Amino acid sequence: MLIPSSSAPAESELLAHVRGWINLLAGGEFALASRELDGANSYGTLWTPAAISHAIARAYPPGCRFRAEHPEGPIVSRVDAVSGDGRPSVIEFADGSGYSVEHALPLNGEYADLTVQVEFRWRGTQLAMLLHDIHIL
Repeated sequence: MLIPSSSAPAESELLAHVRGWINLLAGGEFALASRELDGANSYGTLWTPAAISHAIARAYPPGCRFRAEHPEGPIVSRVDAVSGDGRPSVIEFADGSGYSVEHALPLNGEYADLTVQVEFRWRGTQLAMLLHDIHIL
């Protein structure tokens, strides 16, 4: 989803886009969440619905402590349905090409160590939203 912007966006605006994207996952809208992304990341990874789902599932493989506590596996929760703020971090790239946003994923009703890293890259006067990675901090 290209975001029109004639000037630097507020940190709260970038966080709202990331939290809205997380809420799509919570609603099971992996296909829509994938379509909201504006292309491949800097490694050439195109985050399909299956790739997003697989990254979340593989972070907590069978036999790990998380799976012992949650035999149903990791299920993304809505951001507004859990306590805390997701430990967000917004950083502007030194070269002015955009922003990096990290945000913990809420899983099974609470924030987990699993984090999404989203980049917003300038494309003319618009910001492209790219999923850089989903990883355990």
